[in-house]
Formats: sequence, C-alpha cells, structure tokens
Amino acid sequence: MRPHPLRPHGYIITAAVVLAALSAYLSQGGLPQRGPRSATLDGTAPDTPVMRWSPRHGRNAFVIDGDTLAINGEHIRLYGIDAPEREQVCFMPGGAPYACGRIATVRLRREIEGAKLACVAHYRDPYHRPVASCTANGRDVGDAMVRSGWALDVPLYSHGKYAAAETEAREAKRGLWAGEFEAPWRWRQQHAR
Repeated sequence: MRPHPLRPHGYIITAAVVLAALSAYLSQGGLPQRGPRSATLDGTAPDTPVMRWSPRHGRNAFVIDGDTLAINGEHIRLYGIDAPEREQVCFMPGGAPYACGRIATVRLRREIEGAKLACVAHYRDPYHRPVASCTANGRDVGDAMVRSGWALDVPLYSHGKYAAAETEAREAKRGLWAGEFEAPWRWRQQHAR
C-alpha cells in the first residue's frame, strides 16, 4: 500500500528527492556562490570577496560592451557603472548621430588591452553574471570608463563611488557629455529585445 502524500513518510520521500535534486544543481554551480558575509543584490560591498579572476595580461579577457567583459568564457558586469549598449546611438553637439555604444566598447577594450587584469566579484546580477570591480594594471576600470565619459556612475549600486569621476567628465565634456545621449538604462527600456 502506498503512503498517503500528507503523512510523514510521504514528506520524507519528497524531501529526499528535493534535497538530491538541489545538491546536483548546486554541484553544477546553479546558485550564486557567495562567501561569508557576501553582498546582497542591492550592491552593498561585501566584507569578503566572492570570487577572483586574474588572467595574465588580459589574454583570457574579451570585451562584450562598455561595461561587460568575458573572462575565461564567463560574462562579468562591471560594478557601479552603466555604459551605452553596443547598438545605442547618441548625438554630436550639432545633432549628427554617432555609434556611442560601439565607441564605449572600443574604449573598454583599450583600457584592458595588454594589462594585467584582476577582478573581485561582489554579487551576481539577476542574469547570474558576477558583478565585479576590476583593475587593469592596478587602475580601477570602472573609474577609467566613467572619467573618460563613456560610462555613467549608477549611485544605487556604486553608492557614489564614481560620482566625482562623472562630474569631472561632465564638466570637461568628455565622451558622451560632449553631445546628447539617453542614459543607457532608459535606452534599454525603450529598445527591449
């Protein structure tokens, strides 16, 4: 006779199946891997880094767009910044359009090219990508992108880490600030795929 699903024996079998499936899922890296006292999705800086990557001379790093890298095949979002999407178009002071998303991508490529790249991930975003602070030869890549004017500070996540760099770029009319542009997060909302 089969046990009734609401009786304790039914729960034990169900729990065992669920635990086995969860264990298999976790062993394949299914859930975000977090160290002790790691960050939450609100971008709070962790006490202990979650993950580290240090490919030599950036040979295993590829630029996806102005705020995303692929290191050893894993996409990594740069912490606290937002750059134009590759397809995004901005406008020069006279109104002429230009491919600002492609330029931001090229700028990030130049920032890491030939450099010793090191990244420390703080948490994973809703797409399960690590969100990381990266340095190229010891220089903060996020700061370099914002200071050059090809990315924006996102205070909700950076907690103002790049606010001074953005102010400097805006006042000097560098990069995006030389003309007119739509904030990348607004552009994505209007051009949802």
